[in-house]
Amino acid sequence: MIVNNSLTRGNKAEIVGWGMPKWEAGIEIATNYTAPSDGWIFASGTIGDVNYTYTIMMNGGPIPVHLVGYSGDWAGTTFQVTIPVKAGDILAFPSISGAYLTFYPCREA
Repeated sequence: MIVNNSLTRGNKAEIVGWGMPKWEAGIEIATNYTAPSDGWIFASGTIGDVNYTYTIMMNGGPIPVHLVGYSGDWAGTTFQVTIPVKAGDILAFPSISGAYLTFYPCREA
């Protein structure tokens, strides 16, 4: 176990590395996904509706990401969001269809 007074530059780097995505273990997921371990969810898609705010939900409550559709030249704007999750967190995109979602576990999850 590492305690505060024994941290070195080397084990700080190791600890930070534990939270990095394990790219080779990424899996495509659907909305209302429950994270099996600590990790990251990468979401992307297209916002199509005009003057409508999309809300991403985590564990039944909104998280501070609002995606707003625009008209004219901005119609069909794409979005990309990266969301850190803990094991058991449930992510939902209640009003966005066609979002592309990928879960990546942490390296040491």
